[in-house]
Amino acid sequence: MEIRSRMVAPVIVQGAVGVLLLIAFRLAIGYLPMVKEVYLPLPFGLDELLTALIMSGIVAVLISTAVRLAVQLEAGGAGFPQAGLAVKLLAVLGSLLIVYYAYLPLLRPYLGRYEWVYQVVFLVAFLATLVALGYAVYTGVGEFSVALAARPRSTRGPVNACGQCGEPNPPGSAFCTVCGAPARPARAAAACTGCGGPLKPGARFCPSCGVPASVPSAVGATVRPVPPAQAPVAPTCVSCGAVLRPGAKFCGKCGAKQGEPAAAPAPEEKVQEPPAQAPVAPTCVSCGAVLRPGAKFCGKCGAKQGEPAAAPAPEEKVQEPPAAPVCVSCGAVLRPGAKFCGKCGAKQGEPAAAPAPEEKVQEPPAVLVCYECGELLRPGVKSCRKCGSPQQG
Repeated sequence: MEIRSRMVAPVIVQGAVGVLLLIAFRLAIGYLPMVKEVYLPLPFGLDELLTALIMSGIVAVLISTAVRLAVQLEAGGAGFPQAGLAVKLLAVLGSLLIVYYAYLPLLRPYLGRYEWVYQVVFLVAFLATLVALGYAVYTGVGEFSVALAARPRSTRGPVNACGQCGEPNPPGSAFCTVCGAPARPARAAAACTGCGGPLKPGARFCPSCGVPASVPSAVGATVRPVPPAQAPVAPTCVSCGAVLRPGAKFCGKCGAKQGEPAAAPAPEEKVQEPPAQAPVAPTCVSCGAVLRPGAKFCGKCGAKQGEPAAAPAPEEKVQEPPAAPVCVSCGAVLRPGAKFCGKCGAKQGEPAAAPAPEEKVQEPPAVLVCYECGELLRPGVKSCRKCGSPQQG
């Protein structure tokens, strides 16, 4: 209740101050002598026009205050379910009366014999708002009664009852104040361990929440009370952390809008690993022949197996343009085939003989070695003469 009053009180005080300021402004204007001296070419005076404008401002303040007050009541969880709607309808009723009295003097000269239309319009609007207010209060009382009946009742203290007439006596009384008989000793009423409600003598379950009651045990045995059921965690504001009522869309303390519950994360997809590939047979690093696993030398070219050597990059041959002939004496450029220099007259020498063609050297045949020990073998040998291991053809 204290938190709710702190939320509602500033809105009510602000609205009341606004209405009082407008009323004071209207009273101050009424005492100004120049207002009555101003003439308007209209069927009403300046005083009536200013009154209508100030009344319109009061209506705007009432509607604004009612809307803000309804939002605070709905966000703070008012005890009366339809409190916000009832406040809005009350503001509409007051606004209809203010507008009726404010604009009637201005419109009466123009309405003439149709003034009854003005009266009927406001009468219908007032009655419709009044019916809506009554229905809101009627439904709110029903919901409030259901919520009030569902609340757990508080436990009563120890009662000193008379052993003869059964009348209750004040605590500590040794005799009955009605019949004078000795009163029974005070006995605490049994209470539910879950909701705290009173239990009838001999009840095994709580009539309010259904929690099993503690049953008296045999002499000398200890009674273990049933642990109370855990209450649900109250929702809190996502901005300031204030406690909210269940289902509240706005925070009653800071006004922040509460977000929707976060969506559950999508299940992770299991990536299927590709099947393992079959091992590739080893090959010679020099000639590419297929080798058996563990061979240290190639049976075809005799190359030792190890880390594969990087292939050398092929050299690019750059074709140079043919050099122009020059004079052997002065170095002047000559035309191809000239026998004398056109500048100094020197005789040019004979063309150089073409270089002899290179002879191709025949490479010796490949040497065969043993796969295991590396012993040199003759061509066509099927087994090593040193270690006796069989050789590939």
